[in-house]
Amino acid sequence: MWSAETVVACALALLTRSAASLPPIELVDVPPADVSTQADAFVRVGEPRIYLVTSSDVFRRAQASKYRCGDLDAHRILASVIVHEEWHVKHGRDEVEAYNAQLMTLQLLGARPGSPAYTAVWRSARAALARRKATERAPKLVAKETDGNGVAP
Repeated sequence: MWSAETVVACALALLTRSAASLPPIELVDVPPADVSTQADAFVRVGEPRIYLVTSSDVFRRAQASKYRCGDLDAHRILASVIVHEEWHVKHGRDEVEAYNAQLMTLQLLGARPGSPAYTAVWRSARAALARRKATERAPKLVAKETDGNGVAP
């Protein structure tokens, strides 16, 4: 099993980028309670740092490869995840544009539309966008002021 640091180095090598060219990357064993248990990575608003989840399926796949940097699809996905999270650090919360950056990165790394790596990320993007639309359609509760007796003026 390869170290987490080796897995990250392989992903960065695919991107032809150094760690210094990115926001700091911190490795965490599991996502915190306020982050999806399925997350490969996450960022915190106002904190210029990328958190990579070392217990995620794709990270474990990359670690378990027989050869250093051996599972190309797993490393491509991790590299694209880093780009996705970097987009959030630099530009904000917009998932559409972060996923666009991620999918473009996959294509640049040789994972074409229809490939397993591209399809997995594309499905994640669709699911994230569907969740966002469902949230936007949810009725908004508005608190009304009352006169102290529970009656609105």
